Amino acid sequence: MEKLEREDAAIIRDEVLRSNFFVTGSEISDHAFLYAANPIVKANGQEKELPSPSVSFDGAVRRLGEVGDGQLAGRVQMFLLPDPRAGLQGEAEAGPVILVLSRGVIPDQGTDRGKVATIVAVLSVLSTLLTALGYSVGSFALNENFFKDFLFTDASYRPVFSVFFGIIGLQLVHEIAHRVVARLTDMKVGLPFPLPSLQIGSLGCITPIRSYPESRTDLFDFAMAGPAAAMICSLLAMFVGLNLTINSSTEALSYLPVFPVALLKGSALVGWIVSCLAPKVMTLPLSQPVPLHPLFVVGFQGAICSALNALPIGRLDGGRAATALWGRGGAAGVTLACLAVSALLSLGGASAVQIFFGLAVVLFQRQPEVRIRDEVTGVDPMRNLAFIALLGTSILTLLPFPGGAGML
Repeated sequence: MEKLEREDAAIIRDEVLRSNFFVTGSEISDHAFLYAANPIVKANGQEKELPSPSVSFDGAVRRLGEVGDGQLAGRVQMFLLPDPRAGLQGEAEAGPVILVLSRGVIPDQGTDRGKVATIVAVLSVLSTLLTALGYSVGSFALNENFFKDFLFTDASYRPVFSVFFGIIGLQLVHEIAHRVVARLTDMKVGLPFPLPSLQIGSLGCITPIRSYPESRTDLFDFAMAGPAAAMICSLLAMFVGLNLTINSSTEALSYLPVFPVALLKGSALVGWIVSCLAPKVMTLPLSQPVPLHPLFVVGFQGAICSALNALPIGRLDGGRAATALWGRGGAAGVTLACLAVSALLSLGGASAVQIFFGLAVVLFQRQPEVRIRDEVTGVDPMRNLAFIALLGTSILTLLPFPGGAGML
């Protein structure tokens, strides 16, 4: 970790923080300065407590950019954090703390740096393309006409590439949504690192954060944008794809992907959609194969992938949203609870999707999220409701429809 200049500690305390905070204590080291502080505001010559620490922190950040013609701001960066003593006996009213680090300290989530990481990333991209193509071909495995005509007619293999490019397209929607929000909030992100899946083509991407989010709201918006956009597109694809299936000719149906009814009943959300638009399908035996338009297959895969990434675990999109909503401690507790529930469910017989997704989380996504510059100020209630809506949709996607065995 890069070192700080110790003489800056007094400048920060006396010239940066004093006009916005009561500094009640400090700890100084070569790598970090920590100030225990209570926000203040001056009114009519008297000091009184300011309800929102974020307002005082914004003032301190502005003052940091003014001291020494901005040279100090070029050397250090500040974070507003909850006091770790808060909640302990006798410290219930502890105020926030100001953490100061060198400007050279940046997040490093280690997925797109170095030669080894580059090689792994290339292999991951190639393997994800291969597994996505494998899933696309596999969706026709129950179609008796498909493999017979595959080498002889365009009509046979065109639907395969419709599924393949649809899966890649939904993943692009997911990543583009992340990057649009990152640009709007001045967050820097690394290259996405795709995770292949033999069962559903792709488990999504790891998108490393390369700068510290300014607020919990910024982190929440970034995290939610990807799975929310992909889930909406997936649901639309399933609705439109099922309608196209219903209105397809007999000849067209002979070249469509084929799924058993059991797979449709593996998801409560998918089962509900099919029940609304094609209720007779849900009365068929679980082993009965049913032709489905490629657009439905794409939406089906996208919904599962988005649902998995919306789970509030570690650095998954859902875990990042949980960190923004409930703070670092709350998100850690939710992560532990979700992993425990997943482990308990696996005792009854885990599917391959569950096993491989669990391994991906443990290897790449279990760690806590990067620091946020203002970790004290929370997220507004509407964003809480948005997360509950997405999480509820995801749970419905992953839980089985009545009479189904479930896919996870």
